[in-house]
Amino acid sequence: MKIKPIILCGGEGTRLWPESRKKYPKQFIKINGKSLLKHAIDRVTGVNFDPITICSNDNFLDQIKE
Repeated sequence: MKIKPIILCGGEGTRLWPESRKKYPKQFIKINGKSLLKHAIDRVTGVNFDPITICSNDNFLDQIKE
C-alpha cells in the first residue's frame, strides 16, 4: 500500500514576517536554494508514495506551478 501525501500550504505565513509576506508566504521562502514547499515535495516523492496533492489558496497557484 502506498502513502497518499497531502501538502498543506495555503496560509500567509504571518508568524515568519517580515521574511514572509502576504504575496510571498513561508512555503515559498528559500532555504539552501529550494523553497520550503520544494523541500516537502522532495521528501514525499518516490516509489512508496502516490501522486502528491497540494492544498493551497488560489492566490498562490502560479507560485506553486513554478
